[in-house]
Amino acid sequence: MKKIWLMGGFGNVLFQILAYNIIKKKGNTDISYITTLTERNFITKTIKWSIHQKLYVDLITDSQIKKVSNSYAFFAVLIGFISKFSGIFFKFSTFYINKKNLDNTKLSTNIFGYFQEKSFLNNHRDDLQSLGSVIKNKYQLDTQYKIVVHYRKGDSGWAAMHGKYYESIREMLKNESGKIYIVTDSYEDAKIFFSEIEGIQILNSANAIEDFRTMVSSEKLYCAPSTFSWWAAHTLDNDSIVVAPQFLEDDLGMYVKGHCILI
Repeated sequence: MKKIWLMGGFGNVLFQILAYNIIKKKGNTDISYITTLTERNFITKTIKWSIHQKLYVDLITDSQIKKVSNSYAFFAVLIGFISKFSGIFFKFSTFYINKKNLDNTKLSTNIFGYFQEKSFLNNHRDDLQSLGSVIKNKYQLDTQYKIVVHYRKGDSGWAAMHGKYYESIREMLKNESGKIYIVTDSYEDAKIFFSEIEGIQILNSANAIEDFRTMVSSEKLYCAPSTFSWWAAHTLDNDSIVVAPQFLEDDLGMYVKGHCILI
């Protein structure tokens, strides 16, 4: 049995679900998810791992999840991360990055990785868009939002590095007409930052999945510099408009169905 280890926030987990789908499509039908690194336990406490809301629960079933013992998990994680830093393939556990990718016929039992290499995503863009459609069907709201802006500050290292991107977004919003909805993890900061923009409504949601639902239900989406936004953009249909930072194209690629504006 092959085991994909879920880890990180919702955006990262979606790439791991994509990897699961690709492996299964290639004929490895005996495959499960391991959720240990998305839960509070001895291992995540020891390695000081950040634990996020389990926003992925609507996308996988209990039957797809495999429970493993603490000792098994410890050795799988240990060997996986030795693999990551040494670049060595281990039959029992491997962290897939760079040239060690899922296009190889040789797969370890325990599969770790973020699966965000641009070449990998480009090679599997059909699988990516198929997953985007599944996500849209799961999370889309009955209400359609004409313009949605994802303003992320919080714990995002990418957001901290690309502060000027939001300044460009703010200037673009001055030329928009109609209601503009802001989804954010930094409500007070957003109120100040967008105070000059007319027609703004800042949605103060306590649950990130509600923000994601709003983004998935948009006609025009101004992305944040995050994989969370990147995935929301890849759920939108052919008539949509996506505004995104150039570095997302450079690092991951943009494979949206609609029109994409890069800044």
